[in-house]
Amino acid sequence: MLHYYERTILEEWVEKFYIMNNIRTPSDLSIENISALLGIGVTFAPGVSDEVMFDEEYTHIFINSHYSPEHRWEVFCHELCHPLRHMGNQGNLPNEFRKLQEMEANAFQFYAAIPFFMIRKIRIPEHENEMIELLAREFGVTHRFAKKRLEQIQRRISHGRVHQEIAKSISGQKQS
Repeated sequence: MLHYYERTILEEWVEKFYIMNNIRTPSDLSIENISALLGIGVTFAPGVSDEVMFDEEYTHIFINSHYSPEHRWEVFCHELCHPLRHMGNQGNLPNEFRKLQEMEANAFQFYAAIPFFMIRKIRIPEHENEMIELLAREFGVTHRFAKKRLEQIQRRISHGRVHQEIAKSISGQKQS
């Protein structure tokens, strides 16, 4: 079933980035590990707005300390996208361009927090609730986040299955 999964270009980018930086297992996925690897400062403080400040020389991510450790990881993955993939101060960007960057960071967050190439190495349970529990536990995310990622994976598998069936149908028509 997983072989039907179709990755996005952004998801392929995250996978290559992780592999290039020797981030290969769920135990490698932590704020401490990735921030140290990339030289990113991280501050957890009560009431702080989740944001990242960066330029060519320095990156610092701010995360509200009232969040659970799982939600902190999710926020970190979102904010991490900005210095890795974006340029410029969002405050100075046109509104539509800023929205595009936020959309990309929202997608990036799921790929970075629960990378599909790592899921492939895990024995996946049959029942959806067990899958959600496993993803939440293995990848240190909230159940809500794990459920959304699982739904995304299921959609991509369905699309992949349909694409493969269409390709077989077209291939069969050409041979006739």
